[in-house]
Amino acid sequence: MPTPNFFYLIGKPIVEKYGRFKGRIVALEFDTNGELTNVVYENGGVILSKNKNSLVIEEDKVIIVNPDLIRAKKVIGKMGFLKLQLDTIEKIRNISPDSGTFISLLNNLKSEFESIKSEVNSIVKRLESRKRDIERRKTRIEHLFYWLNVAKNANGLDNKVYMDSFEVLDRELVKLNAELEELEYTLLNLSSKVSDLEDVLNKYSNRVEESADPHVDEAGDGGYAEEPEAGLPDIFTDLGGGE
Repeated sequence: MPTPNFFYLIGKPIVEKYGRFKGRIVALEFDTNGELTNVVYENGGVILSKNKNSLVIEEDKVIIVNPDLIRAKKVIGKMGFLKLQLDTIEKIRNISPDSGTFISLLNNLKSEFESIKSEVNSIVKRLESRKRDIERRKTRIEHLFYWLNVAKNANGLDNKVYMDSFEVLDRELVKLNAELEELEYTLLNLSSKVSDLEDVLNKYSNRVEESADPHVDEAGDGGYAEEPEAGLPDIFTDLGGGE
């Protein structure tokens, strides 16, 4: 049976994020398990539908968003939670330097990071493709401005028609710039989050390697442990300890 929580959406407005259109939801579609799949809406007398992966559902309306921006927001949340876990295992290391728990947790988080990084790479490729598409559309709008002015200069348009057409093109250019700005910000944010996580993971991995090396100076100055005096046994009470 379809989830009744979504039925309230029928009759609600649906808008494109950057304001390109506004319609009203007239129906919903569900799969055989009762999961929402599509929202059906009317816009200018035309019946259209949108997959739920492109939708942000709010209390009073539904917003149509590039699904890769939605995916990016979710994966940024995942990276934030992964960073929280990495900050937390440092406490485990400080409490019990010899515990295998730290290394076990670190390996699990490394595996999770590789999975997230693969997802980020997929999202980045799609966002970069969308960015190129938006840049091409901007160029076309700019060309249309040119031809509109050619028509005006040829005395082929009265001033009102010219201004109405100019404003339509200008509004679209503003929307394209807004989307392009969000794409660039999201791409930068994804890159920054991945880089930060890599730095933290590399730092922890290096510490594990140094702790496992009996010749690494525990003071951290890059020196070596003192050689034992002749005839005395070489005693290390903690070959695998931390800093």
